[in-house]
Amino acid sequence: MSARPTAMASALAIVLPFLVPGLALSADPPAPPGPFGGTSLPVPPAQDRPWTPPATKLPRFLVDAAAALFDQGLADPRACEYRTIVVGVEDSAGPNPNDPGPFRGFGGPPVPAAPKAAAPVARHRGGAPVTTAGWVLPGEEGKPRFAIAWNGLIYPVAEVGGPADLEAEVRARIKEYAARPRERSGRILGMPPWTRRAERRDEEFGVTAASYHPLAPCILLRLGRADLVEELFAAATPWQPDGLEPDLTDYHISYLSLGTDWLRALFISGLNAHRRGDDRLALLRFREVDRASKAIRTRAEAMGFQPPQRGDWNAPKPGYFDFLDQLPMLLADQERRASETPRGPIPEPAAGADRGPRIAALVRDLDEVNAPQNAPQNGQPANETTLRLLSAEGDAAVGPLIRTLESDGRLTRSVIPSSGGMSSGQAMPVRHFARNLLIQILGSNTIEGVGSIWLQPTGSAADDLQAQARAFRAYWEKTRGLSPAERWYRTLAKDDATATQWGEAAGQIVAVEGPPVLRDQPPHRQGDSLRTGHEPTVSALMARRVDAMSRPEDAGRNLPTYDLDAANALCMHLRRWDPVAAVPVMAMLSARMAADMKPDPHGDTYRPARLAGSFARLIAERIKAGDERAIDEYALVARRLVPEMVQDWNLEILEPLWQHRERPAIAAAAEALFGREDSPWSATLRGGRHHLFELVSSPLLAQPSFRTLVDRLLADTTEIGTTRRKDETTITVEWPNASMGFSVTPFDPLLPPVGTTGKLRICDRAAAQLARIDGFPEFILGWPPAEKDAGIAACRALLKEYGGLLGPPAGSPPGFLPWGLTATLNFPELNRPATPDDVRRHRALFTLAGEFEEGVEVRAVPLPNRPIRGRWTQYEGAPISRITIKEGKPVTEKAFDQGGLIWQAEEVKLGEEWKRYYGFVGRHVIARVPAEEIEIP
Repeated sequence: MSARPTAMASALAIVLPFLVPGLALSADPPAPPGPFGGTSLPVPPAQDRPWTPPATKLPRFLVDAAAALFDQGLADPRACEYRTIVVGVEDSAGPNPNDPGPFRGFGGPPVPAAPKAAAPVARHRGGAPVTTAGWVLPGEEGKPRFAIAWNGLIYPVAEVGGPADLEAEVRARIKEYAARPRERSGRILGMPPWTRRAERRDEEFGVTAASYHPLAPCILLRLGRADLVEELFAAATPWQPDGLEPDLTDYHISYLSLGTDWLRALFISGLNAHRRGDDRLALLRFREVDRASKAIRTRAEAMGFQPPQRGDWNAPKPGYFDFLDQLPMLLADQERRASETPRGPIPEPAAGADRGPRIAALVRDLDEVNAPQNAPQNGQPANETTLRLLSAEGDAAVGPLIRTLESDGRLTRSVIPSSGGMSSGQAMPVRHFARNLLIQILGSNTIEGVGSIWLQPTGSAADDLQAQARAFRAYWEKTRGLSPAERWYRTLAKDDATATQWGEAAGQIVAVEGPPVLRDQPPHRQGDSLRTGHEPTVSALMARRVDAMSRPEDAGRNLPTYDLDAANALCMHLRRWDPVAAVPVMAMLSARMAADMKPDPHGDTYRPARLAGSFARLIAERIKAGDERAIDEYALVARRLVPEMVQDWNLEILEPLWQHRERPAIAAAAEALFGREDSPWSATLRGGRHHLFELVSSPLLAQPSFRTLVDRLLADTTEIGTTRRKDETTITVEWPNASMGFSVTPFDPLLPPVGTTGKLRICDRAAAQLARIDGFPEFILGWPPAEKDAGIAACRALLKEYGGLLGPPAGSPPGFLPWGLTATLNFPELNRPATPDDVRRHRALFTLAGEFEEGVEVRAVPLPNRPIRGRWTQYEGAPISRITIKEGKPVTEKAFDQGGLIWQAEEVKLGEEWKRYYGFVGRHVIARVPAEEIEIP
């Protein structure tokens, strides 16, 4: 069974009609059910009838819990037919029904007020159709029909099909449970499937006939099928009909957990209906949740259940159902919507007309917004219709939006999905989007006193909203009538602003706006209007702020302005705004960063690593600006680099060591780092499992001193762990308190049987890392000792012979390189036929000289965009596994990694025809290959 219930539901919707006679629905795909139009959901015909639990050996608590839940309103499936149905739920993708529109970011020209909405945007829609099976309530043809789903909820039904086979579905589940591996305790590995709370947040999972919903045992008991429940329970838990009953906690279910599952299903269905605008159904769901939660809480307290540990740190008090914290707000919001009269149209933006009525109508419609949580914010597009139209109103909307922030308690259609813990999602308040719109229109996310918006603004949170509204109003009063560019200039000119505020203002000034321009033309920037008529100039202010943010005397004083990373970012803004003025500022800042870059005495590795990355980017920009002094200044700092300063996200700090390897100062710095056997880098890499071991196959191999270090690793037979062939496709490597896995192909004849263990040496780890580079010999950590020794010897020989060609991939630009990037063998371009001496000196992969009769003509063939990718179709030196589908089943087959790079092409004239050969570097191979064996895309 798939681990993803949505995939399971989709498969069921396709398969069910073909499995059981009479199940077929209409031939066309089911149409999305429309919004619910009634005022109440029907009561199942047997809801209030007496129920005598069937005779069973099941734990008594399960039978009692089922009886209690049906008494409290769980939908009773008795007297209903089990049939194929189509119901509507919220689709997992949650499509936004509103059309997106263009947006230029902070300070751009007003967005055209389109579309000219003559009426509110239609957002009310039914759920996504799901074909499943459920218990259909009696009803008349031509009138709305309803059914009970596996989650115990009554749903309006869009389509009713033929009978479904309940017993076949349940027995399929029993068979799957029984086939799963078990722990020693007898329980299926992991918790029983119906206790996976992460899956219960999906409404589609809850209505799917083949799902493992927690309420399935209760529904089956109500139908008198205790036999099926017994088999389910015995297959999925330690319980056995004739054995000792384990403790209640071994089942991971109880009355409280089952009641919680029912409430969760109701709440999720209501929240999804709220999101899609199915307001009548949402109101009924929330009313039912409110009623049932009180009943379940009362009974749970009487039974002695303790409230679970709350995962929400800001919860006002402990409770049984933490996912219902927002229920009062949602219920009140739906009651408000139910009492509202129909809304009128949004006035069109006629020229010269009063904008007040239009803005008021747009603010009114903020409760219909269904948009991402951060929209519009930090320059992100305001693509939702209402947000886009309000953003286009600009300054005229500021006052109404501030008042909305102060007093509007409505909720929007936007829902934050659940993320960990027991949450089931929460609806975003109107105030949240009002705040984001204010930030968007005013052009600043760093207004003093403006913070985030709480989902439930009560108490101190409500006071905070009032304070934020006051902060927006104060900023608005100071900057009213100014263009966004003028606001940014004033912030940049403000001496008592923070580093964050300066950085934001500079970033907005240099941000590109408008359509793309030709490559040789400067881009249009949002602050271009500030280039004239302002004193001090923007360039002077940026230089002043970089200085203020990086003064050595301020280090360690916790000032709001001292921030070397922020200073570097602002320096990059200056580089984009005024490249000439940026050169001396970058030189000043890099000197200050170099002086501050050292290991943290308290063991903090993040700050030194972050500073090292910023320093490297600054050096790269200076080099691009033509400041050659930056290379030698970097070399002085590089001598002090220690492994703790390099992480998997700041590899650029080492990049000058290979990009400028010919520079004497760089070569000397590399020798200082890697040349000594007792250097920190040697000690770190000898550990084998440190993340920096990725460097062994990186472009750093372009440095001779680093290649010497790698050769020392290849010669080091110190044992650092063990290897084990875990299964057909995995070799595990274990060190003290750590392990990692490596994929292998089952078609490798050198691999020992599954379960075989071996020793892991430093040289093994180094050879396995080098084997990632095309052209290097194959090496597998699980090989027998003799084969590993031979592979290591081959690695050392190739490193010695071809090491001078190793470097970054050909054509890769300077700048940030991804972690895990491997070096490549880069052969020079000769533009003539290669000679034997060229091959000896590794200027070519092969030569045709001397292989044919004297006087035979040989010529070089130019390669466009050298090197070019190709595939050696006859190469079988790198076996891999490939999964194909045969007769509907996945089959693992042997294949070969035949891709590589073509560096050289030459032709020899034989008779009247030219025969071509390619110089090919691929997986574990460097070879001359006849052209007819090479495929070029």
